[in-house]
Amino acid sequence: MGPLPAAVATPLSSARAAVLAQLAEADGQPLRAQQIANALGQHVNTTREHLEGLVADHLAEATTEAPRGRGRPATLYRCMPGGPMWPIGRQYAALADVLVEQVLESVDDPQAAAFRAGERWGRKLLADAPADLSAQQVVDRQLAEVGFAPEHTGDGEWRLVRCPLLTAARLHPDVVCNVHRGVVASLLDGLGEPSEVSIFPFSEPGACRISARPTSSRPTSSTTPAETEKDERAAS
Repeated sequence: MGPLPAAVATPLSSARAAVLAQLAEADGQPLRAQQIANALGQHVNTTREHLEGLVADHLAEATTEAPRGRGRPATLYRCMPGGPMWPIGRQYAALADVLVEQVLESVDDPQAAAFRAGERWGRKLLADAPADLSAQQVVDRQLAEVGFAPEHTGDGEWRLVRCPLLTAARLHPDVVCNVHRGVVASLLDGLGEPSEVSIFPFSEPGACRISARPTSSRPTSSTTPAETEKDERAAS
């Protein structure tokens, strides 16, 4: 249940994404096309075609192996250093986990603190938003830019099919998901459409859900995702 990790900017076929995943799992170590082909059960020519496509999209880089006797040196591939699948991304994920744990240990109300952090993040995102977009378009655009891949499903309703903090969100959804809730609430409030925002973590296969209901006052930071869903079930 729930979303996938934040995606790379370039849409990939499932076969090409599998090749990229092999490079990512190598933790920066270069691989031959034959190694990847063996792992995936592909013909090496097919694998090589995908690798060349990843290089063209700046998601991987190709280098030449040091000569070993006769014959042409092999081409080696690895994730593009600093790119979206470079192993340093795992270090940032680990940092997010540590920060969440610190919040849990040092703050009396971690969920409210997370919501306020999300509000601050939302204000920074709003500063970069074009002035000629509707509130819904701004939310769509800004969430997409930070890796959520939002799908607007109706008035005040979104599916988030990617998550830039997925590992931390699975471990501590009440904290991490309240950050995301605060982002959306802050964006809408800053655009003159204050709303009570609810988030439903891992509520369906492949996505989390967000719902925003217009209100006459600023959103509260005390409503947790679990409490919101419980209240909605009781009212139905």
